[in-house]
Amino acid sequence: PVTSWALIDSAGRPKPAWFATRRALAPVACALRRAADDAAGRRGPWSAWAVSILRETLPVRAVWQRHALDGSVLATHTQDLTLAANGGTDLTVPPDWAALAPEVIELATLSLHPGGPSDTLGAPLARAHAWPEPFRWHRFPDPVIDLRAARDGALLLRAQRPAKGVWIHAPHASLDDNFLDLMPGETVRIGCAGVLDGMSAICLNNVQDAVP
Repeated sequence: PVTSWALIDSAGRPKPAWFATRRALAPVACALRRAADDAAGRRGPWSAWAVSILRETLPVRAVWQRHALDGSVLATHTQDLTLAANGGTDLTVPPDWAALAPEVIELATLSLHPGGPSDTLGAPLARAHAWPEPFRWHRFPDPVIDLRAARDGALLLRAQRPAKGVWIHAPHASLDDNFLDLMPGETVRIGCAGVLDGMSAICLNNVQDAVP
């Protein structure tokens, strides 16, 4: 990603690309991709990596998950890793992912949490999602997004099913984050300044026009 004046509108308000670029250029970031299927229908290989600009190595706990499009968790794998200092680290996806049948339509997620002896996961340092593509070939069900204000004024987001590219319209508030993916069972907390009256949310699930 690159910085550009196109990341904001004429009034100086961030566009969705601004938030996506900021996450990609964060001090700790990760990515998860699956290559396209070949002409014979064989599934393309997975690839995953993480980047850290910190001056020391960083222990993390990686959580890999596969979700059905209805939100049910198909598999979870936890792995303790150490990210290289000021550089990239290639990650190895769980071995059972390579055996998935081509007809299985699902999405995969990777989240990196602070490492340590505790079994309790802290807030994620970075997250990545790999959705089935092209998007127009798939119908993603309504995620039923729940927006509510916390007592301290922050915004809390939840969804009953996976939601792609959630964009929050808050006409009277400035949000710390936006245009993000939501997974069932998680609560995403977004700091904000201003009043949350009149806010609404939309995502790809609501606006897509799937090919029959």
